[in-house]
Amino acid sequence: MKNIILVVSTLFFIATTSFAQNKVETVKYTCTMHKEVIMDKPGKCPKCGMTLVPVKQVATKKTMPAHKKDSTAKKQMPGMVM
Repeated sequence: MKNIILVVSTLFFIATTSFAQNKVETVKYTCTMHKEVIMDKPGKCPKCGMTLVPVKQVATKKTMPAHKKDSTAKKQMPGMVM
């Protein structure tokens, strides 16, 4: 009996966590001429009156930081002429 309760509770936990991960993302709208105009609902651009278009959601992924150029490589060493 304890095994059945354990299995059922585990399945319930797995089912509820998978549904919780499906987030509802809000759609943002912007003007094609004025990218700084971002609205929560469709409508007209307050600057030019054009119809706002949905913004494509771009998934963010972690990337390695870009390597910075070593500025010490170009410094003149004492006693060296460049």
